Amino acid sequence: MNVSKIKKYNSQSFLYDLEKVKSVMVHAAQTNSYYYITKKDLLRDAESNHIEYFIGKDIGYPSELSMIVL
Repeated sequence: MNVSKIKKYNSQSFLYDLEKVKSVMVHAAQTNSYYYITKKDLLRDAESNHIEYFIGKDIGYPSELSMIVL
């Protein structure tokens, strides 16, 4: 993971948000489904792309924060 590459495409708040969530889910728009991915895989993609996301509660694990990638 190269933090300087991630900051080139994403803000510092992206890294803070990723630290505080328990799970990361990707929303597949065509099927309207959600799939779990690892934080490591998301960071690898963040080195070369801007990540659109929001933080949700009680979506993945009950009473835990989850990051939903659009």
